[in-house]
Amino acid sequence: MSDNLLPRIPAAIESNHLDLTPEQMKYLRDPRFLSEVVKPTTTDRTHDVPYVGGVSTRGETVYVDKHLRPTYQGHSIIPYLMVHERVEWVLMHVLGLKYQSAHKIATEVEKLMLDLGGVMTWSTYQTHYRKYIKGANKEKLLNPPRDLDLVPYKDEHDYKHIKQLRRPRT
Repeated sequence: MSDNLLPRIPAAIESNHLDLTPEQMKYLRDPRFLSEVVKPTTTDRTHDVPYVGGVSTRGETVYVDKHLRPTYQGHSIIPYLMVHERVEWVLMHVLGLKYQSAHKIATEVEKLMLDLGGVMTWSTYQTHYRKYIKGANKEKLLNPPRDLDLVPYKDEHDYKHIKQLRRPRT
């Protein structure tokens, strides 16, 4: 299986059931979403990133915290994290959703892609992933991405991380 799951999202959404309302599904079927979500995106694993993942302000780079162990039981989790982050970014910046709504929808798409990949259960994935979220929230951000999108932090009123992410770096 290719590590790039983004081109598979439109077909997966159309041919599978997601635990979303008709209103939420409307966003995933929007032509702007469908054309934007599949655009090429790079992954950068060289920075400290709160909550393990985030996207650049322009949506071209998915940042994954450098401490995250990228595989679990021999399977890469990075493609699923990329799906979540990219879907979330497109919903917020192209379709105008607030972070909380975009996050719920992105999580459902991430679950779907994980299920279709057949490499591990959602529960197993979450068990591995949650360890790093906790660690990322406690660590000092010594090398955060300079262009990390701050919209999710603003929508969540996460002023601690906003302050760290905006501080000048040498």
